[in-house]
Amino acid sequence: MFEGQLQTYYFDLFNVNYEYKSVIKVDNKYELVDYFKENRQRFKELIAIYEGNLNDIGKNYHALSSTSLEGLKNKDNMAKLIQNNIYNWFRNIVKGKANLNMWTTIKAAKSKLKGNGYTKGFIACNCRSTNEFKEKTNLAYVLNRFMNPLEKNFINRFGLDFDEDLFALSELLQWIFRSAIRDDKPINIYIPSSRMRGLLIKWLDGEL
Repeated sequence: MFEGQLQTYYFDLFNVNYEYKSVIKVDNKYELVDYFKENRQRFKELIAIYEGNLNDIGKNYHALSSTSLEGLKNKDNMAKLIQNNIYNWFRNIVKGKANLNMWTTIKAAKSKLKGNGYTKGFIACNCRSTNEFKEKTNLAYVLNRFMNPLEKNFINRFGLDFDEDLFALSELLQWIFRSAIRDDKPINIYIPSSRMRGLLIKWLDGEL
């Protein structure tokens, strides 16, 4: 998902040449090879995406954006509804052990949405490059990711069209692959944002 990351646009802006490579494992060592697309069917079979009424809070295109989450007040109706949904997902839908739970939102909303049985499973939405959480099998991604407007406007000023959907998808995938799926184990995921859930489904179907 390099094409969805900010670094791609800086490379293009300053005419830095680059090429895509893939990595394979040969005799317990990793090697660079010609780029090939990953087997998404394998991931599709491993990822169980929740579809149900707990997603109603994310129907609006901008629902659960950083702006809306920052505006939550402790114990207000929306904060309580989101919190209850997360709790129901972990407690009543997947019914897994607390140590297998993994969830995220923006840092400013964490204290307003934490709850029994999942608080300790918080993993920052921008967490990368770690195997520390590879035992996690039940996930909740409570965020609708958009680019920082200042960075987006900077890129657009130079005539480059920033693809906000690819950026959001890239961030989501990075977070998901901190979990047990990195060891080819099945996971369950709750993504109430219709936009983010739709992006993941399109990627799994090879449309993005």
